[in-house]
Amino acid sequence: MTRPEIAEKAWPVLTAQAKTRQTIEYGVLGQAINFPAYFLGPVLEYILRYCKLKNLPQLQSIVVSKETGKATDWGSDDPSSLSPHAAVFDYEWSRIPPPTAAELDAVYKQLQGQ
Repeated sequence: MTRPEIAEKAWPVLTAQAKTRQTIEYGVLGQAINFPAYFLGPVLEYILRYCKLKNLPQLQSIVVSKETGKATDWGSDDPSSLSPHAAVFDYEWSRIPPPTAAELDAVYKQLQGQ
């Protein structure tokens, strides 16, 4: 499975979690999509880039470390980017179709180097 295909599998898990207004640990997400948690960072980068291009809340930000309970710093200049959970939780994710692996890959390549 490619990273975009894994990101495609993670999307509905994350949007369902956002609907419940709860974060999700890397390990729990990894189990839900049958993928090792320690390799999820690069996969979540596809979701981050898609959300940025589509002006969506940073869906991947609700994935948190079991040890710290905090999200990864995704290199944003926005000081609220480490706790954008409210925006993710408030967004009506069911209004948009989940991206396909091809769409995630195209956006990733389009934004590569930015």
